[in-house]
Amino acid sequence: MNSEIAELVKSIFESEKFEKITKNGETMYFDKEMKVYIPRENITALVHEITADTHSGKKVDNTDEHYDLCQVRVMRLLKKGLPDFENLSYKTVFMKYLSQQFLMSNTNSELWFSSLYVDLVGSTLMSMKLNNEQMTTLVNVFTQEMTSIVSANNGHVLKYAGDAVIAFFPKTNSNKNTDALKCAQDMLNMLERGINSALIRNDFDSLSIRIGIESGTNKIMIVGHTVDIIGKTMNIAAKVTSIARPNGIAIGANYYEELPTKIQKMFSQIELDSDWKYKAKDGSAYKVFENTPSE
Repeated sequence: MNSEIAELVKSIFESEKFEKITKNGETMYFDKEMKVYIPRENITALVHEITADTHSGKKVDNTDEHYDLCQVRVMRLLKKGLPDFENLSYKTVFMKYLSQQFLMSNTNSELWFSSLYVDLVGSTLMSMKLNNEQMTTLVNVFTQEMTSIVSANNGHVLKYAGDAVIAFFPKTNSNKNTDALKCAQDMLNMLERGINSALIRNDFDSLSIRIGIESGTNKIMIVGHTVDIIGKTMNIAAKVTSIARPNGIAIGANYYEELPTKIQKMFSQIELDSDWKYKAKDGSAYKVFENTPSE
């Protein structure tokens, strides 16, 4: 994975998308499309973080520290707002570059992967207590934290849709198809022990998320001027997310069948109502399973 990331990084910053400049005596890369300046020193730190132990299968050092740092970021941004967010957003932007480069290198190909949707719920109530700038900041913090977790579990962020993050996890010979599920579990932990811990300490209501996962083969295509993923896997992942309980993980039948038996036992089949219109190959209702959300 490290060599693949290194090659992607090299191709990104050598492309016409960027212009290497000097600003205030500091070497930076200027994204001509997004109008974003990325300091070279930040890039070095980002590459190191992205290609660190989380991608080699080793345990992340001092997991509690990650939650503590998340709390610090949230509390600082709630107090200072968007102006302070610029220096924290580089990783989110950078991971988007990597995702787009991966897709572009596989345009017109059919690839197997797991799709994951994570949708923030409770944001409407939160918006009634925060001003627009604080709310925008909070959504950006949420997407940044979720993006980092996707990266740590060998995934790519496809896009952001409001307060939702859409990611995909290419199949490898070593991941045993569990990367997306591990990512979902890490997201729930970060929400509870990082983001919500900080919100509660500042007298705000806690937030909840819904997560949906499905797997299958999809087509990577250029739609308009944007590379995108087309296929039922993405559609099913979105639909199962909508029926997941707050702080729950819902998965489609394809993904469920690929999981090891001991992990399947963590899930139970959802009783779907008559509005569910998705069908399996035999004409029966397409099955959806969910875990039991923690209390």
